[in-house]
Amino acid sequence: MVKRTITVFFILFAFLLLLFLSMPEKRVESPNEFQAVKGQIDLSDWNMNETKILRLDGEWEFYWNQLLVPQDFKSKVPTFDKVYMRVPGLWNGKYIEGEKLPAFGCATYRLVLDHVPAREVMALKKGNARFSSKVYVNGEELISDGLPAHTSKDYRSGNTPKLGFFECDSDKIEILIQVANYEYMNSGIPVSIELGSEDVMLHQHQRDLMLALAIFAVLLTIAFLYLIFFIVARMKGINEYILPLFSLFCSLFAIGNALSDQRPLLLILPEISFTMAFKMKDLFLSVNFITLLWVFHEFKNGLIPLRPTKIISCVYGGYLLVILTFPIYEYYKIHQLVMVSNTIILLVLLIRAILLFVEKAEGLLLFVSVLAVNFYSFDCILFSLGFKTDSGFSQVFMMIFAIVMIFCYPCIT
Repeated sequence: MVKRTITVFFILFAFLLLLFLSMPEKRVESPNEFQAVKGQIDLSDWNMNETKILRLDGEWEFYWNQLLVPQDFKSKVPTFDKVYMRVPGLWNGKYIEGEKLPAFGCATYRLVLDHVPAREVMALKKGNARFSSKVYVNGEELISDGLPAHTSKDYRSGNTPKLGFFECDSDKIEILIQVANYEYMNSGIPVSIELGSEDVMLHQHQRDLMLALAIFAVLLTIAFLYLIFFIVARMKGINEYILPLFSLFCSLFAIGNALSDQRPLLLILPEISFTMAFKMKDLFLSVNFITLLWVFHEFKNGLIPLRPTKIISCVYGGYLLVILTFPIYEYYKIHQLVMVSNTIILLVLLIRAILLFVEKAEGLLLFVSVLAVNFYSFDCILFSLGFKTDSGFSQVFMMIFAIVMIFCYPCIT
């Protein structure tokens, strides 16, 4: 039992270390790191061979409740007031002249890059800008994602990572980003805007998409394998109902996860509106959570008792109806409560899996898979609340989960 307890602590420490390494660093910037100061970055010392991708973090010019275009800045005496907002970061909760900014509204971000060393085709990546955005570079529209507007009536949501290319023919780059949100619980630009040469940025963008597509394919493959296992077992007269539950679990997770982060499923279904895709993500992940409960109920003669499983399933079934019938900003009023409930239930499942392994020497792979789901959920919560500036690391926990699930079949039968 002592060895198994040490094993549990070692695995927990390894996952905590992974999460810690994925958190944004809080350190004094070294001279070789570029930070925006009052809306400007001097790139005269930028060595593109050493720092191939530049994160444009720091103080951007910020114009609240205004959707400005490049022509507005050609006047020598602009008629609008500017403040500075940190990117990556959220604007809701910040104060401008004593006024606390709400989540709903619109704004324009502006950054000027001076002494740019490159004279080539460059690429700019917009990651997450909640919940719609339009990017201008050197006076030209480069990226459009949804439709920013002053009112919710004219606004259209869109929040998918996109890459834009432009010819850098001078030593100055002006970047203008319109952002508007009338649906989500927080607003702003929570991830870094990235700049680099065309080939480097394209390679990174394709790598991120391929990773997301690979996880989607792996999870669907695992789902198919477990369905085959069930059919074969059924042909032999063995009813292992946990197998189709695992299959459903992996399928739902594949779809829900493919609508998150890089959102590779939107490449396959481009006609789906972002609002519908976002609600589909929450719907599939919530149904998946219910499926997970029944998996644990079936595991080892009821790791979770039947009565709590039914009660929680009914409650979450009601939440599914709320997702289907209410707009995002309405059901997200209770979404945080749902996330807290998810966390508590997953922690309970994790504790039970730990006890099963420590006391009975059973379910080590089950413990690791549940731990991966816990950390995936926790990582997503940190990102949605703005504590993390990069949501991509959650895919690492999903990959761990997927790999463990491949070898988990002997443990669940």
